[in-house]
Amino acid sequence: MNEHDEKQPQPGKAQGDAEIAHKQWTSYLDRFSRQHLDWAVSVEIRSPEGRLIVVEESPLKGVSLESAAGIERAYVQVGDRPETHGTHRIEQPLRVIFKQSQAGEHLGLEIVSANGTTTVIRFRSAMQPEMLDGMAA
Repeated sequence: MNEHDEKQPQPGKAQGDAEIAHKQWTSYLDRFSRQHLDWAVSVEIRSPEGRLIVVEESPLKGVSLESAAGIERAYVQVGDRPETHGTHRIEQPLRVIFKQSQAGEHLGLEIVSANGTTTVIRFRSAMQPEMLDGMAA
């Protein structure tokens, strides 16, 4: 691997956190969303002013990226029923960080935005995806 190769997190491989290269955000978030569909998540916004929990223990439906008129936005969709479905929008994301324990357990995702906030998507239970055997966390 040379200095220009992009490091990609490998599911189940012990390595800790990994920042996702910008050019790989869309494909990575698509894979992340499929792999973690319906995992119970909490979504928290961290800013210099403090922390705000916007979602607690709701099924993850997906994390996606949109670019329109030169402005990027990320979206976190949660909820399994119309009355509990919600979408959290992240303006101008700068960094996407996959959170993983050294043992390979998936902890969640962090998205840092240009406005100084960090959106933290945290799984209810840290575990390796292959341990689920088709069941939601």
